[in-house]
This record gives sequence, C-alpha cells and structure tokens, in this order.
Amino acid sequence: MQRIIIAIFLMLFSHAQYAQNIVSGKVIDAATKEAIPYVHIGIANKNYGTISTDDGNFQLKLPENVDLKNISISFSCIGYKLVSVAASAIKKENTVLLHHDILALDEVVITKKQRKIKSKKIGAYRKSIFNLGEANTNNYGVGKEYGIAIPYPKHDY
Repeated sequence: MQRIIIAIFLMLFSHAQYAQNIVSGKVIDAATKEAIPYVHIGIANKNYGTISTDDGNFQLKLPENVDLKNISISFSCIGYKLVSVAASAIKKENTVLLHHDILALDEVVITKKQRKIKSKKIGAYRKSIFNLGEANTNNYGVGKEYGIAIPYPKHDY
C-alpha cells in the first residue's frame, strides 16, 4: 500500500515539474555585445520574475495557464533603458538587447549653514564669585546641581 501511495505522489510531483512554461535566454549590451549581469526580468503587475546571472543568462518559470502569446516580459537594469519584449519573440531569439540610458543630472550646490544655538536656563540660577552656576531642582525631587561657566568668545553655551 505504501508503494502505491509513493508511486502516485511521484507521478503527481513529476507532472507539476512539467506543468510550467519556461522562457530562457541571455541579456546582452546592444553596443558592446557583452552579457549584462543582474538584470531584473518580470511581467508587469504579476508576481513572476527573476534576475539574470553573472553571465547574463536567465530562466523565467511561468505557470502553465499563462499564455506566452499574449504577454510581454520587461527587462530593467541601472544605466539601461527599460525594454519590454513579447515572450514568444524571446523563445525564438533567446537574446535580448539593452541600450544604454545616459542621464544628465542637475548641478548640486552644497553650502555651509550656521546653526543658531539657543540657551535655556532651568531652575533657580545664581552666580558666585567663582563663576559657579547652581540649578535648584528641589521641585523635581533631585536636589541641586553645580557647574562652572567657561567663557568662550563668540559662542553661546
């Protein structure tokens, strides 16, 4: 009985392997004819996609119910124009050419902006002959804190 169940399971599993449309090929630079690695490949608004390998090869597995005649596959990569190709054309040719996309960026100007620092005194503050400051924080249940004011020209601390 166990052998029959295993045999049925293997037949169903092997059928699931063949119940896929596979679109494969290679992504090439149109100018240099070199392979382009890590190109994003997929169908727009669907959850089917893959990425090309180091040598530009890709293999996109689609379910059997997807009709290859009616879909186009998009190829996108940084520095290249987005290309959409019919899946049936890829099955015939097995290569996809991507063209460079050169963008001129606007000028960026970086300037130094001085930040104004505001000083805020908390608690009762008084100065002594030693230029000490005392903040009375008894209202907060902590006690008193002492500090020394060190003058530094042209800066407010």
